[in-house]
Amino acid sequence: MGFDMYLNKKIDVDAEYGVLTGTISLKVGDKPVNVRLDRLKFIVERQAQWYNAHAIHKWFVDNVQDGCDNDGYYEVCGCDLQKLVDNCKQILENKELAKTLLPAADSYGFACDVYDDRYFKQVEDTVKQLNDLEEHAWYEYSSGW
Repeated sequence: MGFDMYLNKKIDVDAEYGVLTGTISLKVGDKPVNVRLDRLKFIVERQAQWYNAHAIHKWFVDNVQDGCDNDGYYEVCGCDLQKLVDNCKQILENKELAKTLLPAADSYGFACDVYDDRYFKQVEDTVKQLNDLEEHAWYEYSSGW
């Protein structure tokens, strides 16, 4: 069992006013799923996912969740996520900045001094996964055991 974290991009298409028409036929496994575009409200895309990336999670708790670590769903704007990306890029350029820009955390959210290859790989993965952020888009972060 591990700690999973997800960031989804929410695209509000609000088809209620007849802007979109038609259907999309999909299959989940071998079962057909029809999506009526005139009823479509949101499109949700997986932007990023992490596994046991406690420093990244702590950033979300501190900067998005008002310090509340409760496995909820939290809306976050692209401009805030860009701050995380900028911090990660700075850390990759100068690893000494890690302790101040994105402090390591243990599985309970407490600070720790583990800045190993795994930590820096998670920082690098964060930059890769968030490389195409839309500054004015909305995203939803969630996490859980």
